[in-house]
Amino acid sequence: MTATTPRHRDITPTTPRHRRSRFRAPPPTPIRTGKGFRSAAIDDRILADFLETSLRVPDLTLPRTHFSSPRAPSPISDEIGFKELKERDIVAVGNVVYNVRETGAFRVGSKSMSVQEVASTIRVAKEVFSVPEEMKRDSLAKWFRRRDVVEEEFYWYHPVRPEMDRVLLSAFPNPKSYHMFREKMESIASEMQKIAELVTDVLCSNSKKGWGSSSIVHKPPSVLCLTKFNVNQSYLTWNELGDAEQPTSYAVCLHASSQDQEFRLCSQEGSNFCKTPAGSALVTVGKQLQDWSNREYKSAAAEVLYELSEDPNPFYSLEFFYITEDTSDKVGTSFRDKDLQPNTISIKHQVFIVAGAIYFFRFLWFWIGFEFF
Repeated sequence: MTATTPRHRDITPTTPRHRRSRFRAPPPTPIRTGKGFRSAAIDDRILADFLETSLRVPDLTLPRTHFSSPRAPSPISDEIGFKELKERDIVAVGNVVYNVRETGAFRVGSKSMSVQEVASTIRVAKEVFSVPEEMKRDSLAKWFRRRDVVEEEFYWYHPVRPEMDRVLLSAFPNPKSYHMFREKMESIASEMQKIAELVTDVLCSNSKKGWGSSSIVHKPPSVLCLTKFNVNQSYLTWNELGDAEQPTSYAVCLHASSQDQEFRLCSQEGSNFCKTPAGSALVTVGKQLQDWSNREYKSAAAEVLYELSEDPNPFYSLEFFYITEDTSDKVGTSFRDKDLQPNTISIKHQVFIVAGAIYFFRFLWFWIGFEFF
């Protein structure tokens, strides 16, 4: 008896095998981070600088690090005295140049930036955060910024202009308290600017470029940022406010606090950790000096490290941004990459373009009249 092979039904789908789906998978859900709904675990200015260099995309602002992580040895050498640097001591100058070439940062000590002076400034200035929330969102939105569950920032523009003076004065119930606040902020901003000017001069005078500091000038205003860190995890809030923005392009940045502070030092090469004692300022080089020196000097960004706790008392830090421009740059791009600047057309060429357009349309009008009428 011959066995018959059983028949199998053809279950091959009639849909073409290589047809692609019309619908793409949705993008991954963003992770809720300290400054909003962003992709987490990436740095602020370092990623922005890298992308700007390689992809030419706009500046990005990403969340800061709020947690501790394994500490690497500090790459920064011992503190450099402001007095020695001012006198152009060969060892002090050499240490500054070496540190900036290697890490983009160093520590400097100054009597005018003593623990007592910084603490006194913070003690008076912190009262500005007591301004009503409505005013922070409305009339004072230019000075305040909260994008984080922990940090709230107040920006002081140095030197203060009269019109800003009037607006800020109206926010204080007592004019005397405002004048004291103003005096403290202007005083500490002036001292930090002296350090920033000296550092900029030293770095420009000792660069391989060899142009000296005469090719760059200060471009006011400078920006002094007072940050309040509310580390009490029982009082965290997601309420954002303010329109103030942290400068993304500057020559030098100074960080100071009335207490010992630990920072994460970030650059394109990676991250390191350093401790800055009270009364000492951490100086980091910004993108302007990095671009001016053709990357001989490295730019770096410093982030304050802290841990959430049950401590009801917030702590404060000061951050000063010194902004410059390159006088040798005829377009006035303030050290920014010329490739990122919009193309401009001179007045003479604009006149030629307008005249050519007029003649073209007159010719077109006469041609239409001749052909159809």
